[in-house]
Amino acid sequence: MLNLIKYELKGYYKDFIIVIGIIALISLFLISRINVWEIQAIIVASFMVSFAAAIVVFIWNIKIFSRDMYEDTGYLLCTLPQHGYSILASKLVSALIQALIVGAITMLFNYIILMNTHKMDINLSIMVTDIMRNVNPSFVVFMVLASFLEYFYFLLVIYFSIALSKVAIKKKKMGKMSSFIIFIIISTVSGKITQFLVETFPKDINLNMLSNESRLFVEGAQLMPINIAVTIFNIVAFTLMFLVTSHIIENKLDF
Repeated sequence: MLNLIKYELKGYYKDFIIVIGIIALISLFLISRINVWEIQAIIVASFMVSFAAAIVVFIWNIKIFSRDMYEDTGYLLCTLPQHGYSILASKLVSALIQALIVGAITMLFNYIILMNTHKMDINLSIMVTDIMRNVNPSFVVFMVLASFLEYFYFLLVIYFSIALSKVAIKKKKMGKMSSFIIFIIISTVSGKITQFLVETFPKDINLNMLSNESRLFVEGAQLMPINIAVTIFNIVAFTLMFLVTSHIIENKLDF
């Protein structure tokens, strides 16, 4: 699977260089505008660059799977001596790596810009210190892992929709449209099921967001409820979609 991940990432190295170069150039330009432009304008522009980079990465994450469904690389996919689950897992991991690399770079430049805007120095330091002192470390770890899993789940729904439409509809243009329709249907049904489970099985696990040493008290904000039924449903749904998509990749693709 590691070789598959290397292959997927290698195919985007030029795009990485271009995007990172653009982010760096714009960020350096914004730094040069400190004391020339309004601080708020510089900060807003910096976060707009991050937002644009996130959209680009999201498109990459979708294309990393869709290109093998609708382009010539699909022929190569069918000849690989790999199981469907290995191919699918490599694409999910590659997508996450893409997001982490570009995300880390945009966060770094945002931090540099914030630290170079003198009026934000003190406020930023105070904010970071307060967060580190009051937030429960276990909560931070949980939120990071949960964010990764949520993104995996979201991408898997998209990949599942694309794979299902590829099997059902052979025409490329119709297949792309149908994959979007399938995605909307799955998201809607999943949302309805989640709402039903929350109302029918309201049992939660409460995760403490604040550390034991924290002196903050905000009514209703110390605990984060995690619905048990919804969590089980998401795990089952993820597993089923992963297995079905893997089966389609390994046995049902026809180019």
